Amino acid sequence: MPMFEHFTATAIRVILFAQQEARRQRHNYVGNEHVFLGLIIKDNQSFKNPHFTDVPFGLATEALANAGVTLSEARKHADQIDSQKTIVDVEIPFTPRCKKLLVSSCAIANELCDKIVDTEHLLLAFLDDPESAGYKVFIALSVNENNLRQDLFCLKADSRKLPVFEGSTQELVQTTAWKDTWGFLPDNEIEQQNQIMIGKVEKLKGLERAVWQLRFGQGGLNRSEERVARMIGLTVEELRDIETTVSRRFRETDN
Repeated sequence: MPMFEHFTATAIRVILFAQQEARRQRHNYVGNEHVFLGLIIKDNQSFKNPHFTDVPFGLATEALANAGVTLSEARKHADQIDSQKTIVDVEIPFTPRCKKLLVSSCAIANELCDKIVDTEHLLLAFLDDPESAGYKVFIALSVNENNLRQDLFCLKADSRKLPVFEGSTQELVQTTAWKDTWGFLPDNEIEQQNQIMIGKVEKLKGLERAVWQLRFGQGGLNRSEERVARMIGLTVEELRDIETTVSRRFRETDN
């Protein structure tokens, strides 16, 4: 399909992985479930294509791994969707629903003012079609979709040149007197609680950068609160709270 000219090498590898998964299952079509499996795969050894040996894995693959998604478990559920085997042609067509996913990923990339389609756009397009067979695989894995979306946008924000809000996370946590709160705990458990708080603060900072990009960055005025909240996996109220924080930080910076 001509649209692949606008895909990164990382995204194209996901599509090739999806075709490989369809052949493994002896399906004569490539569906959303195969694309989902393609987003999970992190094993270059199973993909004998020298052109993609040094291509890094994308943000969607990292976010799914962070969510605890494994290829073996996803394959187990995907294999239950269509157990029929057939003779696989050299060229395997995409299902209409999968074509819609690919077109939607291009639209999402454009909506986010990205010049080219990458794995995060494929994952967002996949998640936006809850009626697909592939989404049933996702549901079976018991992944929290909102948390996955938030992590994906935190990773995306961290990969861009966006404002870094002042203050080390380590310093922020240490100066919040958590030790006084947990003073009755052994030192190793206090440190464990510190690490949990560091993770929470880092995630919040990532969400702040993501909200800054989507609401105050390029194209921000064209995106509704509802759309941005849905994409990131927040409620509108949570989005507004973060917007207020971001706006205050910028005012403080300007002063």
